[in-house]
Amino acid sequence: MEPDDTLAADMAASLERLAAGDLAARDRIIELCGSRLRTLAHRMLARFPDVRRWDDTDDVFQNAALRLHRALADVHPDSPRAMMALAATQLHRGLIDLARHHRGPSSYAANHGTNVGPPATAD
Repeated sequence: MEPDDTLAADMAASLERLAAGDLAARDRIIELCGSRLRTLAHRMLARFPDVRRWDDTDDVFQNAALRLHRALADVHPDSPRAMMALAATQLHRGLIDLARHHRGPSSYAANHGTNVGPPATAD
């Protein structure tokens, strides 16, 4: 079997375990889709420059993995494709939340001067 076939088979088995009530299956699902989720986080982060300024791929990935773990308590995808769609949705929602956090009027980003030099002196 090809590595992708093995991954899909492991994911399908873990999704079945999750549907049967095995809570440990959530951890295994996160583990199985971790590398793809990290790659997707890196690609999606490139489209959010305000977030990329303050957070890196690992931050976004960790946030998405936590969101996905919580979502799997309520949602039980029926296929590996549906699982990755759920993961992408959680990742995108996390990026939107981070963008709102960094762009808000009371955010530290709104009041941060990146290239601020010393005060000008009057001569």
